[in-house]
Amino acid sequence: MGTPEVEQPPAVTCESFGADRLDAVVIGGGPGGYVCALAIAQAGGSVALVEEGDLGGTCTNSGCIPTKALLRSVKALDTKKAARFGVLMENIQMDWPKAHKRKAKVVATSRKGIESLLKSAGVELIQARGVIKAPGIVSAGSRILESRAIVIATGSRPAAIPGFECDGKRVLSSTHILELTEVPQSLAIIGGGTVGLEFGYMFRALGAKVNIVEMLPRVAPMEDPEISDFIARTLTRSGIGVHVCAKAIGLNESGLEIRTCDDQLQMLPASQVLVAAGRIPVFDPGQMDALGILHSPSGIQTNEKLETSVAGIYAIGDVRGPPLLAHAASAEGLVAAENIMGQDVDMVWDAIPACTFTTPEIASVGLTEEKALEKYGQNRIKVGRFQLAGSAKARCDEATQGLFKVIASSDDSTILGIHMVGVGVAELSAAAAIMVKTRMSVHELHSLAFAHPTLSEALIEAALDAFGMALHLPKKTE
Repeated sequence: MGTPEVEQPPAVTCESFGADRLDAVVIGGGPGGYVCALAIAQAGGSVALVEEGDLGGTCTNSGCIPTKALLRSVKALDTKKAARFGVLMENIQMDWPKAHKRKAKVVATSRKGIESLLKSAGVELIQARGVIKAPGIVSAGSRILESRAIVIATGSRPAAIPGFECDGKRVLSSTHILELTEVPQSLAIIGGGTVGLEFGYMFRALGAKVNIVEMLPRVAPMEDPEISDFIARTLTRSGIGVHVCAKAIGLNESGLEIRTCDDQLQMLPASQVLVAAGRIPVFDPGQMDALGILHSPSGIQTNEKLETSVAGIYAIGDVRGPPLLAHAASAEGLVAAENIMGQDVDMVWDAIPACTFTTPEIASVGLTEEKALEKYGQNRIKVGRFQLAGSAKARCDEATQGLFKVIASSDDSTILGIHMVGVGVAELSAAAAIMVKTRMSVHELHSLAFAHPTLSEALIEAALDAFGMALHLPKKTE
């Protein structure tokens, strides 16, 4: 996406440029920007979307969508349990070029879908670099656009690590690795977050020797520690090397050298290295300073209405900082659009789900046990757990490796956090988000009937376990 630029206000007026007058100009056509533009148009506003690259941003073109398309191909390859279902399969192989061709088709279809939506809503799409000339004035190619509001939605890019500059050959970014035509013999991944875990799972399933290096004490460091520990054990059982409290310090012909937590040097095999150390927002600090927009290294600062320190200029999505999630950007885009169109709406980040599409998947919403303890104290929270080995649906699916964990208030049984690891749990994140967002109580959840047999039943059981009420768990002994 185009990086917003700013210059000193032109000496001439907008009218002398033949300016178009709009309600809003959105710079960046990712999941935040295009959703914001659609929402403004739906509310009756006039809006232009300025995007110099491909519609859909990182998510559609080099993030969520292509990654999940390839992961689906890899999961289709996993036939190790087929015989348990009575299905005998031999000589199963991965046609990697064909998987890439399918991925490209999924991406192209998604981009065309966004373009069609914008056209049907009456959003003017301008394929150009958006440059903020001054508050309310944006240049887009040869045009000058004047508007009541400007929305910066320029996204983020992969973070770099000094000494491990991505060349697209041996050292790869998350964008590079999506275009590999051959599976590496050995892959070392620097970073144990969502990106590192998903690609680690993917390439291990394809036959690569995989090692994940994480500086923090655990992989999936943003997850509840119990969930992180569970997924770490799962990765290790699958043959992935997991190295926590470790730092990558050099790359040579022998492989990736790391320094472990006990100050020992270790060499990991690495025909290629993936740098998956997070993402950084795309904006020029000097340009923001010239506009008077406050910012920090983590992003452009906004209030709960997504407005920056300059009235009429908004920032949404990765460019404003965490959470760096496509659906969070879309939610922020909706809030910004409503405020631009005269509503008074605050963005609430408490119930934004996060998912990692490994096998098993991870899905979480709300407070972890650690955060709940910090906020409420030991005596004011309850924690419930349910292992998927106790789920009839999980047994039917041969997917009993998993854990559901619910954190609730001991005062009124309000659900504060839901954390799940298991096959297919990402689809349950929506229900979990509703429960946390609406401050549903465990007692209210108990009154609902979830379909049988489904994994969702495990969610009820985990919540009930927090208060010793689970029916499908052995009675606890003191």
